[in-house]
Amino acid sequence: MKKNNKVKKSVLVITGTRAEYGHLRSAMDAVSAHPRLLLQLLVTGMHTLRAYGYTKREIERDGYKINCTVTISPKSDMLSALAQEIEGIKRYCLKRRPDCIVVLGDRDEAFAGATVAAHLNIPLAHIHGGDATGPGVDEALRHSITKMAHLHFPGTHRSARRIRSMGEEQWRIIEAGSVALDILKYTPMIPRAALAKRLKLDPKRGWLTVLQHPAAFDSVPLSRQISATLDALKKFPGHEKIFLYPNTDTGSRIFVRALKSLKGPHSHLFQSLPRPVYMSALKESEALVGNSSSGIIELSALGTPAVDIGNRQAGRERAKRVISVPYDARRIAAAIVQAQALKRHRKGRPLASPYGGGGAGRAIATQLARLLKHPKLLAKKAP
Repeated sequence: MKKNNKVKKSVLVITGTRAEYGHLRSAMDAVSAHPRLLLQLLVTGMHTLRAYGYTKREIERDGYKINCTVTISPKSDMLSALAQEIEGIKRYCLKRRPDCIVVLGDRDEAFAGATVAAHLNIPLAHIHGGDATGPGVDEALRHSITKMAHLHFPGTHRSARRIRSMGEEQWRIIEAGSVALDILKYTPMIPRAALAKRLKLDPKRGWLTVLQHPAAFDSVPLSRQISATLDALKKFPGHEKIFLYPNTDTGSRIFVRALKSLKGPHSHLFQSLPRPVYMSALKESEALVGNSSSGIIELSALGTPAVDIGNRQAGRERAKRVISVPYDARRIAAAIVQAQALKRHRKGRPLASPYGGGGAGRAIATQLARLLKHPKLLAKKAP
């Protein structure tokens, strides 16, 4: 067995958040199952913070071996956490020297992994590059990671074209679709009655799931971003509302403080939910309210409309049933009513999406096994 491992290419997957981990799982499973690849897993970021659910335990419960944990200080700001992540990833890579690093999206953890890969001359594979969202540091980080990456797995054809326009060679760009849709194929959906019992909800009432992250680079003050949403939800006093903690971006403490102040029997706040519970809640809800990419990418396959608030996802491709609104309580409430009507009309049927139909994880593993042997993998051409 040891002899066989030596000929395998070691693939280090880096995960820092509950959402990104869910997206990466199909690729992780496919890499683990591939006869020519060896999965390594590094966990950092929100996964290591007890205030955000310590979701490292969820990864362990799912049966994955964690090769390295890079813990960040719970009192760190984003820049301090980024520095800790770079140092921790560097130490691991110097010791274990993976054949490839895989990151997803545009968060600091992905940028930290890309920075280490660039400095240590380790091939970097980037999933969901080429997307366009809105103003903010995410956009800059995402495109920076693209320029450091050697292999690209964009979620849509438009994102692939955007990567090509940055000067990346065509053979490095593999249109695999979105890994976010893969998870729906093997996530067991929990029946409404069982889900209601688990989350202490009334199954006979309408449900709304709320997940909103701070958009620090938006012109609207952070306190107003979340207050507009909470004021809008007051128009639905009889609905069960499933609130989730935001990510750790600048302003998260303002959001958490506002969420903790909620009163009433129909407001339910969770630090984190296991992926099957979260996806089942989305499926059973009349709408997802907030600005999570879940509303843009996965939700279409579940047949649930999204009310997308503000500019955080402004440039991202979306299904037709995503309703975009500004930080205005009246317009948010009206959008929720519109979403409820769409849900009734569609009766939970999937909506058309530009993100493919699943199978991205398997395609990523296949292409990694093929292209990690490419003689010019590290020799990127100047545009």
